[in-house]
Formats: sequence, C-alpha cells, structure tokens
Amino acid sequence: MDIRAEAGNVLLVSVRLRSPAWLPRIKLKLGIERQPDLPRSPVLVVRLLSQGALAALAGPATRFLDVLPPWIHMDGDLLSLDLARLLREYDAIDLLSYVQRLDITTRKGSLVVAIDAHVPTV
Repeated sequence: MDIRAEAGNVLLVSVRLRSPAWLPRIKLKLGIERQPDLPRSPVLVVRLLSQGALAALAGPATRFLDVLPPWIHMDGDLLSLDLARLLREYDAIDLLSYVQRLDITTRKGSLVVAIDAHVPTV
C-alpha cells in the first residue's frame, strides 16, 4: 500500500493485492470527511472521491468478500476506520484513554496528526 498526502485533506491510496499477482494496482482518492470524536466515537471517516476502473468493480465486491480488516467499514462511498478496534487488535486500547483529541489532516506531501493527550500523575 502506498499513501500520498495531498493538500485539502486528500489522500491518494494505491494498493497492490498479493493474490492474484497479475491484478494491477487499485488506486483511490480519499477525502477526510469526519474526525474522531474522542472518547465518544473514535472513528475516522473518509469519503471515496474518485476511483480507478478496477476499484469501481472492487468496491461492491468488498461487501461479499472478507477483504477489509475488521476495523474498516464501508458504507457506499464512506469508509469508517474504527481506531478503538484497530488498537484492540494490537493490544494497545489503553492508549485511547490518554487521548482527548485527535485530528488528522493533510498538506501536500504531509500527513499531519494533532493529538491532545493527558497522562495522569502517579
């Protein structure tokens, strides 16, 4: 997977599947739609802005095939990334209890992550 940041909260994503090896790269253009609302809703939502011809066919197939990780949910042109579920998968869910705000934005060539966190004193 190759992710490139563009200005205006846009990500260009290129994915090559392991199998079948002959399948060309799938290219997507995603826009950040909604930031996580911590702690209530630790979900980042991105909108599919454009897709290559292969991705147009692959999108509907994801509903029938188990190709997306369990922390990504696709609903139409929206992808929801459940950060809590992702962190649980890596046994790191406790990190979320320290984060009060998480904003993910882009500039040309840069993914910008802003975090407000609180580490309690012992």
